[in-house]
Amino acid sequence: MAVPLGLTGCVLAPQGTVQEQAKLDANSPLFEPPVEARQLPALPAPTDWRDVLERAFLANGELESAYFEWKAALARIDRAATWPNSNATVSFSYMFSRENIKAWNRTTISGGFDPSVVLSLPVKTQAAGEVALEAAREASEKFRAVKFDLQKRVLLVYLDLELTEEKVRIQRDNLNLLKLVADSAAARAQAGGPLQDLLKALTDKQLARNELYNMEADAKSMRGTLNGMLGRDPGAALALRPALLPPRPIAADDAQLIAVGVDQNPELAGLARQVAGRKDAVELARLAFLPDFVPSGSLTGNVSQVLGNGDAADNCTGDTRHDQRCGEHDTVVGSGLAANHA
Repeated sequence: MAVPLGLTGCVLAPQGTVQEQAKLDANSPLFEPPVEARQLPALPAPTDWRDVLERAFLANGELESAYFEWKAALARIDRAATWPNSNATVSFSYMFSRENIKAWNRTTISGGFDPSVVLSLPVKTQAAGEVALEAAREASEKFRAVKFDLQKRVLLVYLDLELTEEKVRIQRDNLNLLKLVADSAAARAQAGGPLQDLLKALTDKQLARNELYNMEADAKSMRGTLNGMLGRDPGAALALRPALLPPRPIAADDAQLIAVGVDQNPELAGLARQVAGRKDAVELARLAFLPDFVPSGSLTGNVSQVLGNGDAADNCTGDTRHDQRCGEHDTVVGSGLAANHA
């Protein structure tokens, strides 16, 4: 009787759970505060690409969704690895009789586990925890893939906008030069010079003005796209750096870059975690051949003490998933051990 009453649940967490939880905690300050309590950081002027990325990470709903999927997958480890996996039950009954029987001998106290859920062996619970851990690791890699994809898209738009604004500045200078050329050609034409030079200068100036308008329209569209990624009004002002930064030197050859890219690829890492999870699932399926138990016991005063092991295969309710579970444990055999002192 002391076994079901004194038994407390414990989590047979697989190795690596603590490290995975630490990775999640490192990202929790960004997404755990309530939405109404969050404040997106203001963008300085001029805006650097680091400032843009920081705000984009906080404003992106897809990245936040991937974080909470990761958190939910990590929380499933405790549910899958908790043992015992069945609730303990305690019952009390008292027999009313006119016979001269002591009250203690009329009292029956029973204890055991929920008969509708078989008590899995600890090795099965530990294997289920391994499967849940690999699923959490796969969700972690998905979060990293979404983060890298967002970083790529934001930086591409930011650099395209920066390049386009630099082209706009150059085109404005070019247009000013063409205006000077057209004014000079007009002065020569008034002095009797050839009109062909004036017509060519006016045509070049008009073409340059049209190209400038197209560039400004492209820059406005890119600015609206980038503001949308940052959770800002599409027409909000966005001051970038006055000039492009010089290219950074890369101290690695193509082979090294490809090797690092493959090693750090979150999609490949997610597939590897998925394969590892399938291997653990196969091992868990093999463990289904081991029998499960539903132990119970009862005490009726000094009259009888009973220890039993019931069969949960007869407790199928018609539910597909539950019946499948019952079918997996049809090797459980009912048995009992009783000591009767009556």
